Amino acid sequence: MKKHKLKNSSTDVSLLGFGCMKFPMKDGEIDITEVKKMVDYAYSKGVNYFDTAYPYHGGKSETIVRDIIKHYDRETFYLVDKSPLWECKKEEDIDRLFHEQLQKCGECLPKYPQQIEIPTSLLKIETYFRDNGIIE
Repeated sequence: MKKHKLKNSSTDVSLLGFGCMKFPMKDGEIDITEVKKMVDYAYSKGVNYFDTAYPYHGGKSETIVRDIIKHYDRETFYLVDKSPLWECKKEEDIDRLFHEQLQKCGECLPKYPQQIEIPTSLLKIETYFRDNGIIE
């Protein structure tokens, strides 16, 4: 698996990532056993970039991915989680949602969200993150 080094990261990340937006379902529920097989297989073949987000599977994707990859050596994978900025109606929402995502993903996240570039239109959110030591 070809890999490259992410900006501001010491982790070599696979060029192919594993998206966690659509998991297999069984009887109307996420088939965790099948998801684990898929994630473990991808990881065993060199995929170490996992992508999830707050709304995926009604908010369940983050914890499912966390529970599967937390058993891997933390230095060997890279988890990306995307913020639901549309849910930020007031400044307090930023902090609440940020900490909710940290809780869901646990120690699997890198220093959040150091690797994302926040658009200029979101300058207030960027300032909030910087002022609170979330990004440098």
